[in-house]
Amino acid sequence: MIADYLRYKWKAVNAHGIHSPFVYELATKVLYDKQHFADYEKVTRLKWQMQQDLSPIHFTEYGAGKPGEHILPVGTIARRSAVNQKYGRLLFRLVRWFQPTTVIELGTSLGIGTAWLASGLGSEGHIHTFEGCVPVAEKATKNFEDLKLKEQIDIHVGPIENTLPLVLKDLPQIDFAYMDANHRLAPTLNYFNTLIEKAHSHTVFVLDDIYWSAEMKEAWRILKDDKRVSLSIDLHQFGLVFLLEDRAKEHFIVRF
Repeated sequence: MIADYLRYKWKAVNAHGIHSPFVYELATKVLYDKQHFADYEKVTRLKWQMQQDLSPIHFTEYGAGKPGEHILPVGTIARRSAVNQKYGRLLFRLVRWFQPTTVIELGTSLGIGTAWLASGLGSEGHIHTFEGCVPVAEKATKNFEDLKLKEQIDIHVGPIENTLPLVLKDLPQIDFAYMDANHRLAPTLNYFNTLIEKAHSHTVFVLDDIYWSAEMKEAWRILKDDKRVSLSIDLHQFGLVFLLEDRAKEHFIVRF
């Protein structure tokens, strides 16, 4: 992972090295936006509270960690799975910029990433978030209530391969998808192929932990090379994917 990061730093360009009006505007107005928003504080406070919580919770691991049943302190789950502040704030700015109506999040965990997304949404926006573990989902729901975000969030509990198709069936389209669930090759590709059926040319896909493992690196390589993808942006932790029409295929490694 250190070698991957050093290669990223070597290849990454800042806004002045970007020769695409769309990506340049995204970099200058979203990636490098230094404004401080009041919503930052409430989500940061939530994450801090979760990290200090020593109460045990039954946790079922479905992904690429240690599969099976575990009893872990809430704080341990928060430290392991919650998006960090830098990229959480980016989620907030991305939804604030693109103003999606329908957002899909795969991998709710304690709801910290969901809170970043919901805090940046406009009044018409709504999130469908998916979590496999019942006790963790219950904790996330309580967090949404405490932050007064519950009206904009529906949490779907159960294995994502079962719940996602059922939810998508009733949605006309999706505008934004944040994929942070099972960090393995096959599930990641399956999620993308399922979601893209309800995507349109301006749908934004955000993949988390694209350098987390060999399987995630391979998933990222396959997705950015997919013929349906016209633009991909490597931010090291996040990979952004766009399906924009009428443009030559481009890939950017952008310093963040």
